[in-house]
Amino acid sequence: MLLYNASTIGGKPSSVVVAGQTFSVQAEIDFQACPCVHYVISVQSMTPGFVVVNTTPLLPLQFSGIGGDTYTAGFSVELVAPSAPYSGNLTLVARCG
Repeated sequence: MLLYNASTIGGKPSSVVVAGQTFSVQAEIDFQACPCVHYVISVQSMTPGFVVVNTTPLLPLQFSGIGGDTYTAGFSVELVAPSAPYSGNLTLVARCG
């Protein structure tokens, strides 16, 4: 399986977010050659203090074919930043099945 994923905050690859602020991350997952994956089932933050509030559209989200054996799912993840300052990467994990 070949997997590509990308995300942006306000259309940029990085951003400064105020502690405790709610913000959105745009996510796109593309993959090839894996007919066993049909849906994005859940998204969670692996970075301590960040909380996933919602996704748009709501999950589960079905992948759509974009030609050949390539499939894609694009969605927005709404998060709340931790109350303490943080400088580093934000890691989100999407569970697919």
